[in-house]
Amino acid sequence: MVDSAQGAAAATPVARSARATAVPQFSRKRPYHARIAAQQRLTSENSSKEVWRVGIQVDRTVLTSLPGDTLGVLAPAPEALVDGLLDVLGYDGTEPHRGVRDLRDALTHHLEVSIPSPRLLRHLPIPVSAPASSLQLPVPDVLDLFQELRDQVAPATLLGTLRPAHPRAFSISSYPTREGDTLDLTVARLRETHGGRVRHGIASEHLVTATPGATVEIFPVPNPQFRLPDDDRPVIMIAAGTGIAPFRGFLQQMAVAESRRSWLIFGDRARATDFLYQDELTTALHTGVLTRLDLAFSRDGSHPRYVQHAMVDQAADIIAWLSDGARIYVCGHGPMARGVELTLGQILDKAQLTGTMTDFSVPQLQLDGRYVTDVYDT
Repeated sequence: MVDSAQGAAAATPVARSARATAVPQFSRKRPYHARIAAQQRLTSENSSKEVWRVGIQVDRTVLTSLPGDTLGVLAPAPEALVDGLLDVLGYDGTEPHRGVRDLRDALTHHLEVSIPSPRLLRHLPIPVSAPASSLQLPVPDVLDLFQELRDQVAPATLLGTLRPAHPRAFSISSYPTREGDTLDLTVARLRETHGGRVRHGIASEHLVTATPGATVEIFPVPNPQFRLPDDDRPVIMIAAGTGIAPFRGFLQQMAVAESRRSWLIFGDRARATDFLYQDELTTALHTGVLTRLDLAFSRDGSHPRYVQHAMVDQAADIIAWLSDGARIYVCGHGPMARGVELTLGQILDKAQLTGTMTDFSVPQLQLDGRYVTDVYDT
C-alpha cells in the first residue's frame, strides 16, 4: 500500500492467530533495522501510475507479523529535499542539533520534513488545516511553507515547528512461510509536480528506488480486527488499487494453512496496465484457493466501473454469502470505502424490502465483526 494513515476497523472476535501474536518488541522509538531485498513493478510502463511490490528481508524469529497487520516505515528524507530546506534556512547542515549528529542528520532521519505541523501552519497569514498524510501531495509541504515564510519568520523559529519524523503505514502483503523470510509491501510511488518542483512520498520513494540491500527502519503494528476468521466461514474481500495488499497475504495464508470459500472483488484503472498481482490471482482462482473473482476497471469501457458496480451486479450472491455467515473485508482509500459501505447498505435495504433478508444491516454487521475495514487517506 501507499504512504498511509490507518483507519479503525470494527470490533470483532480475535482469531487464534491474533491471540498468539506476542506484544511487539519493536516500535516507532525502537524500530527494527531491515534491508530491502526486492523491488518489482506491478503496473505496466504504460500505466498512469507506479505500483511496486517491495520485499523486505526480516528475521521471522525476531519480528512477527500476520496478514492484516500494518508495517510502520521510517524512511530517510531525500537529499534534494534536505538541501532545499537547509538553503531556505541559511544553514549548511553541520550545525549541532539536540540528540543527533548534526542538523542534516536531524532533517534526514529524525524530523518530519514533508507534512506541515499545526505549529508551522499557524504562521501563515490565513491558517489552514494540516493534511492528514503525505498522500495529499498537492497541499503545500514543509519546504513550500518555509519558502513562503522565510522573510517573515526567523530560521530558528521555522526549524522549531518541525515534529518528530512521522512513520508511514503500509498493509503487509504476504504470509510468513519460513524463518528468515521476506515481508512484502504493495507500494504506490508518489510523485507530483507542485509549484514547479517535483515532490515525492518520502517512504514510497525510498522503498522503490533504494539500492537492494539498503537499510530501512520498520516496526509491525498488529491489527487483530483485520484477520481471517478463527473458523472456516466464507470471506468477501473488496479492494481497489493498493488495497489489494492485505488480501494477497490472506490468499497466501489460505493456500498453506486452511480452506474456506473466498471471494475477491477488485478494482483499478485499466485491466491491461493496472491489474495488480494478475498472475497470482489467476492461479489462486484456478487452484481453488480463491473461489470467486469479480473485477471492475474504471477506465475500460465507455463508462467508469468501480467495485460498487460489481457489488450491485452481484447483490443476490452477496446476500447468499452473508446468509452463509460470510465476513466482509474492505481495504482501500477513504472515498472508495465510503462508497462500498453505502452500496452494501443499499443492497441490504433492498433485500429487506423484498423479504430476501431481514436480519442484517451494515451497523449490525460491524457490531458483529462481520464488516471490517482498513482505510487509508487520499
